[in-house]
Amino acid sequence: MGCRSYLFFSLSYEDATKLFNGWDGDEAGWKKFSPIVKKFVVDSNAIAQEKGLEATLAYVENCDAAPRCAADVADGLVNKCLGAPKAKTKDLGKQVGGGGTFE
Repeated sequence: MGCRSYLFFSLSYEDATKLFNGWDGDEAGWKKFSPIVKKFVVDSNAIAQEKGLEATLAYVENCDAAPRCAADVADGLVNKCLGAPKAKTKDLGKQVGGGGTFE
């Protein structure tokens, strides 16, 4: 199930990224993602985690309510991303933590 799980989450994160990039900052759809976006950055599969970070970056850049979950997302960034062995994961983590509406 591990391979299928990774593929499912990767594709789901890609779909979320597309949604987030297409929504206005005050779109009603943001509400269902606010409680779970913190899980995007701590995915146990490295490839899926990168897709989750891309979705989180789109969330941070586009959602007016993003600052409300900043502390929860920041915990995941510190614990799982900034010390990651993959450079892309570190870079995306820095972009999420240092950009968008989290500032």
